[in-house]
Amino acid sequence: PDPIGLRYLSEGAGVPIIQGAGYYVDEYIPEELKSATIDELTREIVDQVRVGCWGTDVCAGIIGEIGCMWPLRPFERKVLQAAALAQQETGASINVHPGRHREAPLEIVDVIQNAGGDVNRLVMSHIDRTFTDFDDAVELADTGCVLEYDFFGIETSYYWFNDTDLPTDYMRLAYIRSLIERGYGRQVVGSHDICTKTRLSSFGGHGYRHIFQNVVPLMERKEFSETEIQMIIQDNPRSLLTFV
Repeated sequence: PDPIGLRYLSEGAGVPIIQGAGYYVDEYIPEELKSATIDELTREIVDQVRVGCWGTDVCAGIIGEIGCMWPLRPFERKVLQAAALAQQETGASINVHPGRHREAPLEIVDVIQNAGGDVNRLVMSHIDRTFTDFDDAVELADTGCVLEYDFFGIETSYYWFNDTDLPTDYMRLAYIRSLIERGYGRQVVGSHDICTKTRLSSFGGHGYRHIFQNVVPLMERKEFSETEIQMIIQDNPRSLLTFV
């Protein structure tokens, strides 16, 4: 993690960047950390939000992206429980990377709920690659969880060892339209999930401007209202990035 680097980029670009708190999937965690208690993990996350991340004065504005695999590893379950407790203390939202199984998001919701977390401020990443059946997305939305369609710009027939059928940006917007029509509009956010060099504009990818340059005009052509566009692009993220 490089919080000072993020500050440098934010100031140089004039764009707010929100630092995350917490831990990624089990495979990224040093063995000596896996014996930490839930209380210890909670204090670490709370301090990252209130004091600063990794010895800096840069404070996190969201808890996550908390990394989970399928099935959940013991350390990941502890981190989810710690995230829920830290959320109660800080008022921050939680963002989670679910395992690659359609049952993973609902299991995560149960863990967060049972630990006292606020599911209405729980953002589930990677809906695009987790659910192939829209009914699964509706079932998750029924819990109050926020659904994040965050693969905008990724349109490939060979993703993750050809084991995942990814939608196109057109299909993502169709799913979002269906969620809005069912009354779940306030539970949807979008993103790019840029995590490889090939996604960056300097390496030939869409870059971080893709949603604003390409997706928003596509939403207009698909007859999303200005209110709906602002809800997805601005209002929902603003609400989730505000402490309560």
